[in-house]
Amino acid sequence: MNFRLVRAQMITGSIIGTLMYVLVKHIISQVSYNDIGLRPKLMDDIFVRKRQLQSGHPITENNTAKHEVRHIAFVKVHRTGSATLKQIFLKFGHIRNLTFVLPNLRYTHTRGVISEVESLTNKNILPPPKSQPYDILCHHVIYNRNFFKAIFPKDTVYIGAVRDPISRFQSAIYFFEPKYILQLQGLKPLSTYSRNPLLYEPTDPRNSMTNNRMAVDFGFPIHLFPDHLRNTSVNEINEYIKQLDTDFQLIVVNELFDESLVLMKRLLNWSIGDILYLRKHVTITTSRRNTLSETDILNIKDFLYLDYALYNFAVSRIKRQIREEGDTFKKEVAFFKNVNTMFEDYCSDLKQQVSPRYFPGTDSNREFEFSHIDCLLLKMKLLNSEKNSN
Repeated sequence: MNFRLVRAQMITGSIIGTLMYVLVKHIISQVSYNDIGLRPKLMDDIFVRKRQLQSGHPITENNTAKHEVRHIAFVKVHRTGSATLKQIFLKFGHIRNLTFVLPNLRYTHTRGVISEVESLTNKNILPPPKSQPYDILCHHVIYNRNFFKAIFPKDTVYIGAVRDPISRFQSAIYFFEPKYILQLQGLKPLSTYSRNPLLYEPTDPRNSMTNNRMAVDFGFPIHLFPDHLRNTSVNEINEYIKQLDTDFQLIVVNELFDESLVLMKRLLNWSIGDILYLRKHVTITTSRRNTLSETDILNIKDFLYLDYALYNFAVSRIKRQIREEGDTFKKEVAFFKNVNTMFEDYCSDLKQQVSPRYFPGTDSNREFEFSHIDCLLLKMKLLNSEKNSN
């Protein structure tokens, strides 16, 4: 055997291996540091947090936490606070190495959005790893009961979100700036629009962000929308809402956001630390062209009859769910609000992030902590992959 040749091959292989390691490390550093703004130590900290969860860390994994719900289908409804909720689900799944339903960019061409005009298909999502189910969905896609049931485990919990329809409508005008409305002549294009919305709306409501968009995202049949069979479809609207009542264990109401999150925490058997949040994509309408008169509001309310039917149902149901939780619920909501305010202050002050904050367990909550890692994960660009929708 030619030992010199073997030694030369070994040295060459070692050099190539080293170069490949340096190259891969450089690529990862470019994605992690430039795109996310991470320092090397923070990447190490995130890795440690993952290992702690997998190995039974006393703060993040105990006998109660072992029964936490990890199969979640979240219908991300535009302009309802859904970007904030999405970050909660992404952080939860990321540190547990769960499998997300992700868009196939060859088909959708939009990061963070599976589809705004159709439900889940074999083409618009990436397949899960072999022999593994999907764990979490939290990207934009239209709900369809049959398509969702086909890919999710039977124990999946279904969660949605709604917002006062007029408030959501105004937010959509500000955020999406629909040309079919804002390019109308005059100082008050919304007044012109409100007198006859169908004159300016896209023919297909799935191509609109202002035509009962919550109903679109929840998969209401197209023939129930304005300019179709409204006068003969009231019963069918109610029947579809009854189906949603069966399918969805929780519909988050934006105007009761913290209460909704505490309900979600109890439903999923999570900890307070799992539902801490930083607001995403919050918009404040200031333009005079976006203001609505009382007459405009009445006209648009009439046009948004599907969104109002859905919203009124969701508000009525969540208030009932809150009552059923008993006297301890109000105390837990107050505690959560206080902790989340502390968390927001903590994440805005680098000096505080030197050490984590620990909270001991109580009768209604197991122990938890938050640290700079939680702030980081809720701000990460790779987690917050959406730029133009909420």
